[in-house]
Amino acid sequence: MSDAINRLVEHVVSTRYEDLPHEAIEAAKMLTLDTVGVGIAGSSGPHVDKILAVHAQPGAARLLGQIGRAHV
Repeated sequence: MSDAINRLVEHVVSTRYEDLPHEAIEAAKMLTLDTVGVGIAGSSGPHVDKILAVHAQPGAARLLGQIGRAHV
């Protein structure tokens, strides 16, 4: 691995939750909730059934708000 990758890995591994700024933690929480919310809202949108028909395959990724799975 390159030096830059090694430094990044060392930084990530050595960073503790307590080291993270409060603002970063709050932003990560909000972005996670936003992602889940958008996924749920979009799971029942128009043409979802057509998209699933094209991409649905057994053993693929589970889809938020759907019974089926799809390769992504």
